[in-house]
Amino acid sequence: MESKGFAIISPSSVRMRLWRVVGGCDSGGLVVRDGRDLESGAMEERLQHGATVEELQVVGSRLHYKKRSGNGPAMGWVSILAGGKRLLEEASEHDWPLLVQQEDLWALELSEEVYEVMRKKITEPRGKGKYNAFFPSYGHFRCAACATPLYSFQGKMKNGCGWAAFSRCLAMDFDESLASVVAQVDWVSGGREILCRSCGGHLGHVFMDGQCLGGDGPERHCVNSMALVYVEEETALNEVCCDLRRFHEQLRDHSNDGSYSGVMDASSIWQSPCKAMR
Repeated sequence: MESKGFAIISPSSVRMRLWRVVGGCDSGGLVVRDGRDLESGAMEERLQHGATVEELQVVGSRLHYKKRSGNGPAMGWVSILAGGKRLLEEASEHDWPLLVQQEDLWALELSEEVYEVMRKKITEPRGKGKYNAFFPSYGHFRCAACATPLYSFQGKMKNGCGWAAFSRCLAMDFDESLASVVAQVDWVSGGREILCRSCGGHLGHVFMDGQCLGGDGPERHCVNSMALVYVEEETALNEVCCDLRRFHEQLRDHSNDGSYSGVMDASSIWQSPCKAMR
């Protein structure tokens, strides 16, 4: 695959520069044109605040982009600066959530039950989730908030923990080295909270007892059914372990001596041996 300026050798060796839309809130989004010139035709749809795009080319203050996440045209030209105001800023490959949206908009878009689980982080009652005892022979599970593919039917575990459980998550469609699920410290109840990389919605928790409970890897993703939507279509995305980097960074930053002592049970803090740690 080639892009203007360089050839993409592999997803892990070369990264395209990312940009996030930070302006346009007061004007309905950024004007997207089909050419570099400001006099070229403007598209009807605008690139919305919070969208993340890949840089294809930069000429002066004009950016030719390909959309990665968020709302707006899939490709076009936008201005990085306008009237002295910055409309886009560079984003890290590891920045997440990829889709930034105000909380009141989530409240409007999601059902009350899904909002309670994914935004307020309320846990479903044990054994009550609709996917708890659901084991399809095809299809996959998507994020109930943003429709990002999260889990395959093959990864579903029959461990009887009381919630939908998965041994691995799916990789992101734009980069097979990035997991669709990210873990961070749950400072309230302890353990590893897992969230959707795309929208940051709460999914549940991940435990490192997967192989003891019949999984094909060390992880057991314990997920609220309200955070998922099952779709019958197949997916060719790879299965990977969740991204534990933020989790370990938080523990190291919290500890005075650089260890996990006094933060969590040391026996539960270990690096997953999966090849893909993102």
